Amino acid sequence: MKRNVVLERVYPYPPEQVWEALADRQALSEWLMETDFQPYVGHRFQFRTKPSWGFDGIVHCEVIAVDKPRRLAYTWQGGPMKKPTTVTWTLQPVPQGTRLKLEHTGFEGVAGVSLSFLLGGGWGRLLGEVLPAYIEKQSAQSRD
Repeated sequence: MKRNVVLERVYPYPPEQVWEALADRQALSEWLMETDFQPYVGHRFQFRTKPSWGFDGIVHCEVIAVDKPRRLAYTWQGGPMKKPTTVTWTLQPVPQGTRLKLEHTGFEGVAGVSLSFLLGGGWGRLLGEVLPAYIEKQSAQSRD
């Protein structure tokens, strides 16, 4: 049994602006989780959040692809996950701004598939509400 999470959103901002929210350590720490991310292949980093039942609050990651401002990918492993999964961000310029595609792949077995539903819901809220609010705030500050 396998399942992947795939979400797409279109944001009214250029790819470079969306990329900045995805590939800047401080930006990620503001809208996603506290992190020591750096955008270069091979960099090992962590996302940190509040611990919860069965999860120590740490996601272990490694950057596996950087193609600024088109594609960013890293492994993702935390909590009960025995094997790392992969998070891939793909940015495509469109007339309305940027089409952002998130693919979180590699969920296997009953526990993995269950976790994919939990994470998929979280990613949906982040991409639908939190990320666009963050980019809009940054955009407004740069206009001031």
